[in-house]
Amino acid sequence: QKPPNFNDQCAAFISSDIKNAFHEGIDRDDIVAGLVYSICMNYDNRVKGNRPVGNRVFMQGGVCYNRAVPVAMASLTGKRIVVPPDPGLTGAFGVALEVKHRLEAGLIKEKSFSLKQLKERTLKYEKPFTCKGGKEGCDRKCEIARIEIEGKTHPFGGACNRWYNLRFNINVNLEKLDLVAFYERLIFHKYILPPEELGVRKNAKSIGINKSFWTDTYYPLYYDFFSRLGFKVQLPGIVEQEGMDRKGTAFCYPAEISHGYLENLL
Repeated sequence: QKPPNFNDQCAAFISSDIKNAFHEGIDRDDIVAGLVYSICMNYDNRVKGNRPVGNRVFMQGGVCYNRAVPVAMASLTGKRIVVPPDPGLTGAFGVALEVKHRLEAGLIKEKSFSLKQLKERTLKYEKPFTCKGGKEGCDRKCEIARIEIEGKTHPFGGACNRWYNLRFNINVNLEKLDLVAFYERLIFHKYILPPEELGVRKNAKSIGINKSFWTDTYYPLYYDFFSRLGFKVQLPGIVEQEGMDRKGTAFCYPAEISHGYLENLL
């Protein structure tokens, strides 16, 4: 009847707002409705943006299995929302169209297969394992599924292509692909002049700048500005767990990291 307005913020912040809504005595049905509206507003504002759409909107994806989502989208947009019978399978049609495109472009070769064999093929999910990150030292600890098909076990999943590349013996230059490291070299090293060239004295007072959010974009500006004023610019070294534990409420991971950096900076 009266859904609260959670706006279009990310799920980490909404969880905090949901707790507050319960404490304020708002009905559970209204809270759920507010959450559904928030999902739609997030898509409308942050994905669609200011791009124009027609009067009939084709909505697809597994999210549409929750019938409340397209209903809320119709309410917010005032447009007719069309949902296919199996919205979660539209991705499979997309893959099929992409394969057709690649065949026509000569990027892949045709192969023969039996529909009957595909239909009768069985698979078995074995116990998953946690990826250790390899020589790159990745600490995401992705859970990797193990799927047995016709007696052969295939690793599947993870945030990167590591296990896909291992399955098909694909060698890649990971250093060139690490655009985050390349970006950090530009922002924190290449475009930064030594402090002595900017007239900063050895006994100068320090200005601490936390490594969080827009710092990774504007750091050369901050560094140059404060250095030319005669200050030493100090960045945090590591993420302190104690700082993350003192955040006080539920935040998204980047916000938690900023708390850990600030603890180290202090």
